[in-house]
Amino acid sequence: MDTIVLTEKLESLRRCVQRIEEKQPQHIDQLKQNIDLQDILVLNCSS
Repeated sequence: MDTIVLTEKLESLRRCVQRIEEKQPQHIDQLKQNIDLQDILVLNCSS
């Protein structure tokens, strides 16, 4: 795989993990009640 492509993919993954960490709720009840937060987490996990 091309080094540039690999570097870009790693950077994309790093951003996804960062968003997951930033949006991670302190309590599971917050996640259960917030559909937008669920979407952010799921979309960033599946990237």
